Amino acid sequence: MAVSEADSHWTLDRRVPIALILSIVLQSAGLFMWVGALTSRVSELETKAVRAIDAGDRVIGLEAEMREVRRVLQRIEAKLDRRASNPSGGPLASAGP
Repeated sequence: MAVSEADSHWTLDRRVPIALILSIVLQSAGLFMWVGALTSRVSELETKAVRAIDAGDRVIGLEAEMREVRRVLQRIEAKLDRRASNPSGGPLASAGP
């Protein structure tokens, strides 16, 4: 069956109701609005994720600093304990009045 030139083009038949065309247009507009809202939500979540990563890096740095502070405090306590156990021979022993 041969297709003529006139039959090969798409045409809108008068039998298609305006309500159908309008509903398709409105659904498409709703879809575009939903995609736009979804895009903004994803963008906001990406921003929050970057902030969370930055906060995680700061926490890691603070943990490292706290370990160093604990190490220094342990050294100080050990020196104080040694001097407390030998009150006569240490440089911090009181000279007396």
